[in-house]
Amino acid sequence: MYNYEVVKRVSFDAAHYLPDYDGKCNQMHGHTWYLEVGVSGSSLKDGILFDFSELKKKLKELCESYDHKVLNDLDDFKNEPPTAENIGRLVYERLEGTLPEGIALSFVRLNETADSWVTVRKVKE
Repeated sequence: MYNYEVVKRVSFDAAHYLPDYDGKCNQMHGHTWYLEVGVSGSSLKDGILFDFSELKKKLKELCESYDHKVLNDLDDFKNEPPTAENIGRLVYERLEGTLPEGIALSFVRLNETADSWVTVRKVKE
């Protein structure tokens, strides 16, 4: 038996600032964020685990609420700062319950810059 992992990457543009951060990031600035998501499973249907276009559609729908926005102004970040970690966790939480049976969310990776990213995985308890 094999396990397969399908990964898709999309991007969105958004600004944010970290008010309590001691450094430049406490000022408003923007990024082209790259969101990469992996889903896994072991059962193929017609040779496919999960269609790339279906995963892209789910990710684009999620990114739509962030694209060309000031993240600090969104309800998602009224009680916590829009850090890469918090954004990645929120994306994970939103995607997790939308996948078909037999497909698991492996990870969410969010690049804030070309060389800085966060990866979110669920801890198995």
